[in-house]
Amino acid sequence: MRKVIALVSSLLLVATFATPAQSAGAKYSVYQKTLATFSSSATTLTSQQKAQVKATVEANPTAEKFICTGIRYYDQPMSVNITVRKRAKAACEYAKQLNPALSTWFQNKPTKARSYAGKVLLTLKTVPSLGATKSGEVAVPAVQDLLLSSETVDDGICKLKQSSSNRDLAASFPALTYEIPHTGKVNVALVFLEWGDLKGTEADYKYWLEQASMFEDFYYMVSEGKLDIEIHQQKQWFEVGPTYVDYKMSQAEDGGSYRSKDIMQKNGDAFIAASDAGTDFSGMDAIIFAIPRAKEVFETGPHAFGHNKQNGLRTQEGTIYDWMSAGTWAIDNPGQPSWVYYVHEFGHSLGLVDFRDTKQSGQIIGEKYAVNPMGGYEIMDNQGGPTRTMTAWVRWVQGWLNDSQVLCVDSTEITTNYYKISRLNEVGGANKAVVIKTSSTKAIVIESRRWDSKFDVPVVNSKDGVVIYTVDSTKGHSEGPLRLVSPRDITRYLSEPNTYPDWRTLDAVFYEGDSITVQGVTVTVESLSSSGDIVKISN
Repeated sequence: MRKVIALVSSLLLVATFATPAQSAGAKYSVYQKTLATFSSSATTLTSQQKAQVKATVEANPTAEKFICTGIRYYDQPMSVNITVRKRAKAACEYAKQLNPALSTWFQNKPTKARSYAGKVLLTLKTVPSLGATKSGEVAVPAVQDLLLSSETVDDGICKLKQSSSNRDLAASFPALTYEIPHTGKVNVALVFLEWGDLKGTEADYKYWLEQASMFEDFYYMVSEGKLDIEIHQQKQWFEVGPTYVDYKMSQAEDGGSYRSKDIMQKNGDAFIAASDAGTDFSGMDAIIFAIPRAKEVFETGPHAFGHNKQNGLRTQEGTIYDWMSAGTWAIDNPGQPSWVYYVHEFGHSLGLVDFRDTKQSGQIIGEKYAVNPMGGYEIMDNQGGPTRTMTAWVRWVQGWLNDSQVLCVDSTEITTNYYKISRLNEVGGANKAVVIKTSSTKAIVIESRRWDSKFDVPVVNSKDGVVIYTVDSTKGHSEGPLRLVSPRDITRYLSEPNTYPDWRTLDAVFYEGDSITVQGVTVTVESLSSSGDIVKISN
């Protein structure tokens, strides 16, 4: 279980006494009281402790926040957290029973003061200035004065287990590993192919190096540096045959189904035959084939994956199952360049699902949202959107986000809590997401988004805000396991002209003041800031 930390603004008074006080710079006054000692492993309140809670509530009738902290001695087993947390919960529940208007929450913290071990500390926060101002408006606490919570339960309860019948690829826990590891170094061979009537150029060579570099950088970012893709290339073009026409492949032929396996194998074998003698494939985990751009060879691009081992390529050094080559769809599409194609297809090599819902194809009303429930907000759903990234949920499943970067919340224990979340694409950010478990198979995920000049396309509608989506672990590959929610009508699409050929973008960003209730949980965006976004979660 993760240590629980209460993060308090520097303007707040942090007290260790049992009398009211107010610091010169704080807008809250703080009152603290330690309850009488609990006996042994008791987790319910005695009559004396109830009387202490009651006296505290009555002595602070205008308190805005009632915080109960169970205290564990720092070198005691982590299992003691459960006991002191239950004690804290009992105290807050009793306070809420006495005054239903109280905003309560409970937590557990370690201490090096033996006299506090095993006890419950009550902290009440009051806004002395709260009331009518000269203008007749009601004064409210400033956002920076909010008590921010990192309260969490065992992260394991939020790691929903995938229960879809389609389990070859992962949408929920656990991650699935095939030929490509999720962390560490992954070696990718970049092999340049040409034909007698279609020669590679210096411009082609530079283009593919740039695309490969973006591919490397993207996975470094989303993996928090845990996945190190290293591209290996040599400046040599290998001639496959006299004419490229013999190797042309339509979208229906370039991978993804058993109908395409024969032509995929024939062409893949020819690519290896042309390049094997001049390429050392030792230690290579995957291959990217780069081709001249002057003519269309592949409509979208062939791709093969280790999870089905359908089209393995036998080199002198061994068989490689994961390989791909971007076609005209990516080469001629500024909204979906070749590196984006690499990222998406390589995601399948890493065991990730397509997050679209192919069963919904053909709907007229809200068709894009039905088929692409994450739209352009998850590159494993629609890589042609204006923002190119992977969700915090995907990163957590893959092991790229540590448990310490994800705040797990049980919806049954929510009162009114404030959480601060770091920008999703900020490598090393502290809290990348809040995950609220609402059932054994469902959760709500909250994360902070900002437009990224390196990876995203220019936009006309701001993408700077909070994104919220639901997780359904009963759904897997091409079944829409993640689904965006919006404070507005998400089927009233926004226009983004740089996402050619489809201008439609889901209106899913939450800005300051936006709020929504999902599965009985209300989420409100309190503030957006470069130092982190603050959201309020309540029942």
